[in-house]
Amino acid sequence: MLKGRSILITGASGFLGRAIMKYLTRSGARVIGTIHSQKVKPRESENLIEIDLERPSKFNLLTERGPCDAVVHCAAVLPGRKPDLGLLIANQRMTLNLVKWTVDNDISSFFFTSSCSVYGYSDKLCTESTLPAPPNIYAVSKLACENIIQTVASGTNTKVCIFRISAPYGPGLLNKTVIKHFLEQAAHGRLLSLMGSGSRSQDFVYEDDVARAFFLAISQGATGVFNITGGNPVSMLELAKTVLRLFDKDSERGLSFSGIDPQELYRGRFSIQAAAKAFGYYPQVSLEEGLHRSAQTWGLL
Repeated sequence: MLKGRSILITGASGFLGRAIMKYLTRSGARVIGTIHSQKVKPRESENLIEIDLERPSKFNLLTERGPCDAVVHCAAVLPGRKPDLGLLIANQRMTLNLVKWTVDNDISSFFFTSSCSVYGYSDKLCTESTLPAPPNIYAVSKLACENIIQTVASGTNTKVCIFRISAPYGPGLLNKTVIKHFLEQAAHGRLLSLMGSGSRSQDFVYEDDVARAFFLAISQGATGVFNITGGNPVSMLELAKTVLRLFDKDSERGLSFSGIDPQELYRGRFSIQAAAKAFGYYPQVSLEEGLHRSAQTWGLL
């Protein structure tokens, strides 16, 4: 439990930020979240601070909430929200401002939600020592932020823990990902459309498993870089068939194939041995259970 601990979470109205905030609050922590705009239910407002993390002049709003034991940085500009240059600058600026504030206030731990996308489109098992090869500007920004955090915190009292997260999903996800697309297609009796042969694979991790990883790492004072995944990569074809079984549909007749998948050879495989050894992380929610919970919450089942 985290009773008596005070934790600041940025991006608390976003997908992972909200999931982590709920989990840590249930674990007894005093959790304060930052949001970029006030679009939340009134009962949540007392624990949220509206702040632009690109403007350090406003960080007194964070300091006024009292000392905290750890910062969890989830806020980020996602692909498509800004042109590439704007996304790259905004994510680095927010991160630089926040980690400087963390160090200046002598906060003991800084946690960052990075992404397994920093490894690029590899067909090999990726460990934390695998050489990064970010394939797009968003992944470049995540890797750049990792380096900013480690550079600024080096030699200070602030310890750094970076999570490279692979394909998170769950009921709180609003973006139209392949999981949400497949579930909606199946729910409405449409064929599940696959590109190429459907052999491209990904390692999906449920939102509660990500949140629990933060709980474990904060509780045990973990430091370093860690892959956080569901531990069971599946091909797009396997994912589609799992979704069809969820709706009791014929997996042989419920699929359609078209076009060429430019990532046909991609195999999203990431070792979680480092996280398991450092703070006992193992995913607990199977893909089938995660899909079922998501479909129910979205009113598709």
